[in-house]
Amino acid sequence: MKSESRIRSQSGLLIRWPVLITFLIGGAAAAWAELDSLSAVLLVLAFAGTAIRIWGQLAVRKVSASVTAEPAAVFPGQKVKLNFEIHNDKLLPLVWLELTLPLPDPAPLMPEEKDEVRPLNELE
Repeated sequence: MKSESRIRSQSGLLIRWPVLITFLIGGAAAAWAELDSLSAVLLVLAFAGTAIRIWGQLAVRKVSASVTAEPAAVFPGQKVKLNFEIHNDKLLPLVWLELTLPLPDPAPLMPEEKDEVRPLNELE
C-alpha cells in the first residue's frame, strides 16, 4: 500500500500574518511617537518574521513524501513496517520536516465504542 499527500508549511505563532502586520503597525506607530528603540525592535521583528515565513513557504516547494506499509492490512498485535520516502528536488535546503500520517474519519484503527479505548500498557 502506497500513499502520497500534499506537503504544506505550518507557521509558528510569531510569524503568522496578523502578528506580523501588528508588528509593522506597532513599529510605524512607535516611530510616529518618536519611540525609536521600540520602533526598531518591532520593525526588525516584522521584517525578519516575513523573511522566515517566505523561506518556510519556499522550503516545501518541490518536496514530495510517500509512505509504504508492509503489510497493507494488519490485525491486533501484528507489527507494521512503514517506509517514508522524502524527495527534495530544489537547491533550497530543507532543515526541518515533521511528518504526520492522518487517518480517515472515522479512523479504521479506533474501536466503535469510546470505552474500548485503553492505553497500550493495559492491553498486555
